[in-house]
Amino acid sequence: MRQGARALANSIVSVRIPSSLAERLEGLAKKAHYLSISEEVRSIVRRKWLSYSSNNSKIDDIKKEIKEELALELRKK
Repeated sequence: MRQGARALANSIVSVRIPSSLAERLEGLAKKAHYLSISEEVRSIVRRKWLSYSSNNSKIDDIKKEIKEELALELRKK
């Protein structure tokens, strides 16, 4: 783990959201059996981060594959 990431491992982050969104999150938190909005927001952020990381990984794989194919084509010429 990087030094900066380790320092954030136990940090508190404050997020301001409109009251209308907070009310909607409260309702969704109760439906999903979260103890608080904070728990729900952490879960949402975690899911989005995993999705983002996964997509970036796929994009990196595609870029690598394209570069390899282009290199092969250039060697053939």
